[in-house]
This record gives sequence, structure tokens and C-alpha cells, in this order.
Amino acid sequence: MSSKLGMIEWLDNTRPLKDLIEESYNDNELDIITNQGQHPRKLYQDYVTNTYQKAKPTAKTANNTVMYAELFLSLTKAQVQEEFNHIQSVIPADLLRRAYYKIAISHEGFYTLRRQFITSYAVLCTSQYILGIGDRHQSNFLIDTSSGQIIGIDFGSAFNAATIHLPVPELIPIRLTRQLTQLMSPIGTSGLFRATMIHTMNALRENSDLLLSTMDVFIKEPLMEWMEHALKTSKQVAQNETNILRSDDTYAKDRIKSARLKLNGINPAVIIGSDLKLNSFLRSSNLKEARRQMEKVVGGDQIDSKRAQILLKYNSNRYHKLTVDEQIDCIIDQATDVDILGRSWAGLETFM
Repeated sequence: MSSKLGMIEWLDNTRPLKDLIEESYNDNELDIITNQGQHPRKLYQDYVTNTYQKAKPTAKTANNTVMYAELFLSLTKAQVQEEFNHIQSVIPADLLRRAYYKIAISHEGFYTLRRQFITSYAVLCTSQYILGIGDRHQSNFLIDTSSGQIIGIDFGSAFNAATIHLPVPELIPIRLTRQLTQLMSPIGTSGLFRATMIHTMNALRENSDLLLSTMDVFIKEPLMEWMEHALKTSKQVAQNETNILRSDDTYAKDRIKSARLKLNGINPAVIIGSDLKLNSFLRSSNLKEARRQMEKVVGGDQIDSKRAQILLKYNSNRYHKLTVDEQIDCIIDQATDVDILGRSWAGLETFM
């Protein structure tokens, strides 16, 4: 709630998603990862570092913003897919699925737990998308081992803050990486998961007035990080104290506007592309081209990107109100795009 005051709730029968996945390696697979230097996170970090060093051979050090920007400036979509698929190849695709088999006491029990996971995660993803909850790494999810449901925790990065405030902006609208989608196989995201997301989004959009009215509290009492960001921005442009307070209010309204656009069915690629323009780390002149490339990657290509195809369908009208089905298809498409996953912050472990 603040730097000095908070609340903690203990949830019984829960395990972090990360723990369940990492405990599902067999001994041979674990030996390869630990003893042969094949840990996927190290491979991914090496891939990021090597890309930067090849592009800037005379440079000695760089901050994360500059280093990750090079992934967008130097690599084609095909190169990213090749590197990302190589990193994924050292990881069994079914680690989470194995964990659910261990939790279940029968085959029927596995399908029940799996169904509970799919429906709960679809509702969670849809709700978190509207609220712009970021920093969705594996440790920010708990699995209820008695029901199979997934529970989200740590909502410090809300209202798209992970795209706007972080040195390496997040470009995925929800977490939908391979371990999660493999548990949904053989139908994957096309079946129960998509249907539940559509049902949930319908309910949220039908009650958008109520939701937005509730969010008005963030305008009257902005989050501390919003006020800090507004203050930082105002200092950059040398505004006076009166304008600093107005800046707080304007920034809060902009964040609620982002939620409103989502409830109005605007293409998620358009929303994240707009938020990228607000990222202070990308404002320097030497990173403008990197930001443009980020926006291009977020927009997808018209050959195999659903979100780009839907934008073309409406004559490139970026703010056309999509149907709920189209909106969900765009969210899933963007969340599973290897071209984005392969350029994300290593800490998100998008290869898992």
C-alpha cells in the first residue's frame, strides 16, 4: 500500500508456478542444463549480449535499454525466431504438464485440474489485460495444488506501467508462453481458453461504465509511482510547481484512458505502440529508431499476424472498435508472437 505499510494474505495449498516447472525436469535433463552450461536463461542472456557486441564491436559496456534496443535494430524476424527456437530446444515443452500429472491422483483428475487451470487463467489474463498488469514472470503466479487454479500476485506494475516505466519495455499484453500453452494441448489456446477469454471480455465490456467509474479513484488519489513519474517528467521540461500537480492529474487520466481503450475494443498493438512513445528511456535521439522498430514489431506483419490482418481489414483505422472475438484473437496473437517473445527482457523468461 505504501513503502511503510502493506498487507499480506497467506494462501494455503499453493506453489509458485516457477517452482512447479523447475521441479519437473528429470535427472538427465537437469544434468544437461546444470553441467553442460545449457541453462536457458544463460543462453538467452548470451544471445542478447552477443547481438549487441556484433553490432557494436568497439563498445565496452551499455545499459539494458541500449543493449536490448539492438535486438530490434540488428535482427530480422527470421533471425529472432531461429535464436529463440534454439534456446527453447534445450527445455522440455511439457514441464508444467508433468507437474499437473504429479498433482493429479488419476487421469480423470488431471483433466479436471487442467480444465480449472485453463478457465481460471483465461479469466485472470483478461482481467489483468484490462488493468494493464505487467511484470508477469513465473514467480508472480501461484498454482492452487488442490484445485489446479492459477492465482496472480504482485500487481505493482499496473495500467501498462511495465511498458511505460521500465528500461526494457514489455510488449506482450499477457503471459502466454510455451509451458502454459502446452498444458492446454492438443487444442491449445483455440478451445476453452479462447472461449473463456471471450466470455470474460464480454462481461467486462458490458460493464465498462461501472469499471471506469471505479477507476476514477486513481485520478483523485494517483499511485505514488504515477506521481513520481509525473514529477520526473515535469522536471525534465522545467515546469513550475503548479504544473507539476496538473501533470499528476493528466498522467492519471492518461492511464485510465488506456483501460478505456481496451474496454472499447481497440487493437492491443495500437495501445502498446502508443504507450511506447511515453517511455522516458526511449526518448533520447539515438534510440528513436529503436522505438520505431519496436512499434513495427508490436504491429506484426500482414502475412502471419492476426492483429496486423485485422488492422488491414478495417482500412488501417487504428482506433476501430473490434468485436470481442477479434480483440481476443489479437491479444493471443501478440502474446504468442515469437518475434516479440524473442526480444523480451531475460527476467521474464519468455522461453519457458
